[in-house]
Amino acid sequence: MIHLGVNIDHTATLRQARYRQAAHTAGGNIEPDPVALALLADTGVYSHMKLPPLAAPAPVFAAVWAALLVLSGWASYLVIRATRAENLKRFDKSVIWYFVSLAVNFAWPFIFFNLNMYLVASVWSIGYLLLFGWVALKFLKIHKNAGLMMIPQFAWIVYCTYLTIAVFVMSVL
Repeated sequence: MIHLGVNIDHTATLRQARYRQAAHTAGGNIEPDPVALALLADTGVYSHMKLPPLAAPAPVFAAVWAALLVLSGWASYLVIRATRAENLKRFDKSVIWYFVSLAVNFAWPFIFFNLNMYLVASVWSIGYLLLFGWVALKFLKIHKNAGLMMIPQFAWIVYCTYLTIAVFVMSVL
Protein backbone atom coordinates (compact mmCIF):
# COMPACT_ATOMS: atom_id res chain seq x y z
CA MET A 1 0.00 0.00 0.00
CA ILE A 2 1.30 3.44 -0.90
CA HIS A 3 1.39 6.10 1.83
CA LEU A 4 1.01 9.59 0.44
CA GLY A 5 1.87 11.55 3.57
CA VAL A 6 -0.90 14.03 2.76
CA ASN A 7 -4.14 14.54 4.64
CA ILE A 8 -6.66 13.90 1.87
CA ASP A 9 -9.51 15.50 3.85
CA HIS A 10 -7.47 18.69 4.24
CA THR A 11 -6.65 18.69 0.53
CA ALA A 12 -10.31 18.21 -0.38
CA THR A 13 -11.29 21.06 1.95
CA LEU A 14 -8.77 23.38 0.34
CA ARG A 15 -9.90 22.38 -3.14
CA GLN A 16 -13.49 22.95 -2.19
CA ALA A 17 -12.66 26.38 -0.73
CA ARG A 18 -10.85 27.36 -3.94
CA TYR A 19 -13.73 26.00 -6.00
CA ARG A 20 -16.25 28.07 -4.07
CA GLN A 21 -14.08 31.18 -4.31
CA ALA A 22 -13.60 30.68 -8.07
CA ALA A 23 -17.31 30.09 -8.55
CA HIS A 24 -18.11 33.23 -6.58
CA THR A 25 -15.80 35.39 -8.65
CA ALA A 26 -17.13 33.86 -11.87
CA GLY A 27 -20.61 35.22 -11.33
CA GLY A 28 -22.14 33.51 -8.33
CA ASN A 29 -22.30 30.23 -6.48
CA ILE A 30 -22.50 27.12 -8.60
CA GLU A 31 -23.71 24.99 -5.70
CA PRO A 32 -27.19 25.47 -4.27
CA ASP A 33 -27.25 27.61 -1.15
CA PRO A 34 -30.00 26.45 1.28
CA VAL A 35 -30.16 29.85 3.01
CA ALA A 36 -30.58 31.67 -0.30
CA LEU A 37 -33.28 29.21 -1.34
CA ALA A 38 -35.13 29.74 1.94
CA LEU A 39 -34.99 33.51 1.44
CA LEU A 40 -36.33 33.06 -2.09
CA ALA A 41 -39.33 31.27 -0.59
CA ASP A 42 -40.34 34.61 0.89
CA THR A 43 -41.15 35.90 -2.61
CA GLY A 44 -43.74 33.19 -3.26
CA VAL A 45 -47.48 32.96 -2.65
CA TYR A 46 -47.13 33.01 1.14
CA SER A 47 -45.62 36.49 1.25
CA HIS A 48 -48.58 37.92 -0.71
CA MET A 49 -51.30 36.35 1.46
CA LYS A 50 -53.35 38.07 4.12
CA LEU A 51 -51.85 36.38 7.18
CA PRO A 52 -53.17 36.02 10.73
CA PRO A 53 -51.39 37.26 13.84
CA LEU A 54 -48.36 35.21 14.90
CA ALA A 55 -47.58 34.14 11.31
CA ALA A 56 -43.88 33.42 10.90
CA PRO A 57 -41.88 34.56 7.85
CA ALA A 58 -41.70 32.01 5.02
CA PRO A 59 -37.99 31.12 5.51
CA VAL A 60 -38.75 29.99 9.06
CA PHE A 61 -41.11 27.30 7.75
CA ALA A 62 -38.50 25.69 5.53
CA ALA A 63 -35.91 25.57 8.31
CA VAL A 64 -38.30 24.35 11.01
CA TRP A 65 -39.92 21.67 8.83
CA ALA A 66 -36.50 20.38 7.77
CA ALA A 67 -35.35 20.08 11.38
CA LEU A 68 -38.61 18.49 12.54
CA LEU A 69 -38.68 15.93 9.74
CA VAL A 70 -35.12 14.90 10.59
CA LEU A 71 -36.12 14.58 14.24
CA SER A 72 -39.24 12.51 13.52
CA GLY A 73 -37.28 10.39 11.05
CA TRP A 74 -34.76 9.68 13.77
CA ALA A 75 -37.64 8.77 16.10
CA SER A 76 -39.00 6.32 13.52
CA TYR A 77 -35.53 4.77 13.27
CA LEU A 78 -35.49 4.28 17.05
CA VAL A 79 -38.90 2.60 16.89
CA ILE A 80 -37.81 0.32 14.05
CA ARG A 81 -34.68 -0.62 15.95
CA ALA A 82 -36.59 -1.23 19.18
CA THR A 83 -39.22 -3.39 17.52
CA ARG A 84 -36.64 -5.46 15.68
CA ALA A 85 -34.78 -6.03 18.93
CA GLU A 86 -37.93 -7.19 20.69
CA ASN A 87 -39.54 -8.91 17.67
CA LEU A 88 -42.71 -6.93 18.21
CA LYS A 89 -45.60 -6.79 15.76
CA ARG A 90 -46.31 -3.13 16.62
CA PHE A 91 -43.70 -2.05 14.07
CA ASP A 92 -46.02 -2.92 11.20
CA LYS A 93 -48.69 -0.49 12.37
CA SER A 94 -46.93 2.43 14.01
CA VAL A 95 -44.14 2.95 11.49
CA ILE A 96 -46.42 2.39 8.50
CA TRP A 97 -48.84 4.96 9.94
CA TYR A 98 -45.87 7.31 10.43
CA PHE A 99 -45.14 7.06 6.70
CA VAL A 100 -48.84 7.65 5.95
CA SER A 101 -48.63 10.80 8.08
CA LEU A 102 -45.65 11.93 5.99
CA ALA A 103 -47.71 11.51 2.83
CA VAL A 104 -50.55 13.51 4.39
CA ASN A 105 -48.05 16.19 5.38
CA PHE A 106 -46.53 16.44 1.91
CA ALA A 107 -49.97 16.69 0.26
CA TRP A 108 -51.02 19.68 2.36
CA PRO A 109 -49.00 22.38 0.48
CA PHE A 110 -50.53 21.26 -2.81
CA ILE A 111 -54.05 21.62 -1.38
CA PHE A 112 -53.32 24.95 0.29
CA PHE A 113 -51.02 26.75 -2.16
CA ASN A 114 -51.77 25.21 -5.55
CA LEU A 115 -55.50 24.59 -5.26
CA ASN A 116 -56.20 27.46 -2.79
CA MET A 117 -58.73 25.21 -1.07
CA TYR A 118 -58.39 26.68 2.42
CA LEU A 119 -61.36 24.85 3.95
CA VAL A 120 -60.12 21.48 2.66
CA ALA A 121 -56.61 22.36 3.82
CA SER A 122 -57.98 23.21 7.28
CA VAL A 123 -59.80 19.88 7.57
CA TRP A 124 -56.72 18.11 6.16
CA SER A 125 -54.53 19.84 8.74
CA ILE A 126 -56.81 18.80 11.60
CA GLY A 127 -56.74 15.22 10.29
CA TYR A 128 -52.95 15.36 10.07
CA LEU A 129 -52.77 16.70 13.62
CA LEU A 130 -54.89 13.82 14.93
CA LEU A 131 -52.99 11.21 12.89
CA PHE A 132 -49.59 12.50 13.96
CA GLY A 133 -50.67 12.68 17.61
CA TRP A 134 -51.84 9.06 17.43
CA VAL A 135 -48.54 7.98 15.84
CA ALA A 136 -46.59 9.90 18.50
CA LEU A 137 -48.50 8.07 21.24
CA LYS A 138 -47.78 4.71 19.55
CA PHE A 139 -44.09 5.65 19.33
CA LEU A 140 -44.11 6.64 23.02
CA LYS A 141 -45.41 3.18 23.97
CA ILE A 142 -42.68 1.44 21.98
CA HIS A 143 -39.71 3.74 22.71
CA LYS A 144 -40.02 6.58 25.24
CA ASN A 145 -37.39 8.84 23.65
CA ALA A 146 -38.89 8.36 20.19
CA GLY A 147 -42.27 9.47 21.48
CA LEU A 148 -40.74 12.49 23.21
CA MET A 149 -38.93 13.41 19.99
CA MET A 150 -42.32 13.75 18.28
CA ILE A 151 -43.54 16.48 20.66
CA PRO A 152 -41.89 19.44 18.88
CA GLN A 153 -43.41 18.43 15.55
CA PHE A 154 -46.82 17.94 17.17
CA ALA A 155 -46.58 21.46 18.62
CA TRP A 156 -45.56 22.82 15.21
CA ILE A 157 -48.51 21.06 13.56
CA VAL A 158 -50.84 22.69 16.12
CA TYR A 159 -49.36 26.07 15.14
CA CYS A 160 -49.67 25.34 11.40
CA THR A 161 -53.26 24.16 11.90
CA TYR A 162 -54.03 27.46 13.62
CA LEU A 163 -52.53 29.34 10.67
CA THR A 164 -54.45 27.27 8.13
CA ILE A 165 -57.79 27.75 9.85
CA ALA A 166 -57.08 31.45 10.37
CA VAL A 167 -56.26 31.93 6.68
CA PHE A 168 -59.51 30.17 5.79
CA VAL A 169 -61.54 32.37 8.15
CA MET A 170 -59.81 35.53 6.88
CA SER A 171 -60.48 34.52 3.27
CA VAL A 172 -64.20 34.08 3.98
CA LEU A 173 -64.59 37.42 5.79
